[in-house]
Amino acid sequence: MDINTLGKLISSQRIDKKISKVALCEGLCSITALTRYENGIRIPDKFLADALLERLGLSSFVYEFVTSEDEFYFVVQRKKIDKAIENLQIEDVLILIDEYVNRIDSKDKLHMQYILYTKGKICVLRQKIKDAEHLFEMALNYTNCKNINEYGKGSILLTNIEIDIFYSWAECLYSINRRDAIKIYSDLKTYFEYEKKQNTMLISFIYWLKKKCKNIILVRRLNI
Repeated sequence: MDINTLGKLISSQRIDKKISKVALCEGLCSITALTRYENGIRIPDKFLADALLERLGLSSFVYEFVTSEDEFYFVVQRKKIDKAIENLQIEDVLILIDEYVNRIDSKDKLHMQYILYTKGKICVLRQKIKDAEHLFEMALNYTNCKNINEYGKGSILLTNIEIDIFYSWAECLYSINRRDAIKIYSDLKTYFEYEKKQNTMLISFIYWLKKKCKNIILVRRLNI
């Protein structure tokens, strides 16, 4: 996808869905940067472009593009990390994470968010739930994504990884019988109900919850 096509896509979708620039770029980039992307003056890197598209309710896979050798490296490395986690190859994951971290700037919020989220998943596998909870919370802080009380009011949009982190965070809290887990589940349910009405999300929260959370009491408490 070329620079003009991407900018026009972001701009047209944002305007069509009545999403403000402030809501779209919150925690991701400045309003000035977003304006330049939309006007075709600059192009975001792959991971920022994906995040913007996901917040607009679009599948980043449909608009897949890589603009540099570094971006290609990170795409491949993430796939390796995810595969190693799937195969429970924890030591391999740690090595791959170290390699990843050595290629990024600690100020790059989207890469750091991914790293903290991945480390949190490792802690879950090692049954270090408290550590995982802390890492998930830190990951969300990178994109100013903590105030979930605003969900469902149209002022907050989530990327796929932010949604995944909230899921994982809630699971951690629920596993140690923390009542605030219910609040996160409930807020996510509200968010998806609102976004479904706005046609900006394609993910079924209820399907996920019933599949992931086998506790029927929780399902009933959320009225789904």
